[in-house]
Amino acid sequence: YYQCSGGNAAVTIRDGMIVIDTKTEGTLDYSVQLYQANLPMYQGKTYRLTFDAWADEERQIIAAVSAPSAGWIRYFPDTIVDLTTERTTYTYEFTMTGMDDNNGRIEFNMGHRGSTAELYITNVRLEIVE
Repeated sequence: YYQCSGGNAAVTIRDGMIVIDTKTEGTLDYSVQLYQANLPMYQGKTYRLTFDAWADEERQIIAAVSAPSAGWIRYFPDTIVDLTTERTTYTYEFTMTGMDDNNGRIEFNMGHRGSTAELYITNVRLEIVE
């Protein structure tokens, strides 16, 4: 979990899900951010990013897979995800075109999106499919 530039949230794990209670959204997309780092990424491989997410009211987050050790390039580009109050499974596939990287990172950016609605994320998975 990371917060900066005015972002402030409480992050807890409850019933097998991550709950993000945003107090202030901050001035940057990544002012409130949840991430998982140190994920090996291999050039030419196709990946599937899957997660379940929803919120107490409609709001947006941004999902991405980035390279913090390689200038923050995006292996999977910043993608706006429109959340509803219904638990929804989101699935994205992408081919990693950069050099092999032992420090890939899944990001969920929740800052500066016009909402502080509490949100829920679970069942996050990044897998090689081809």
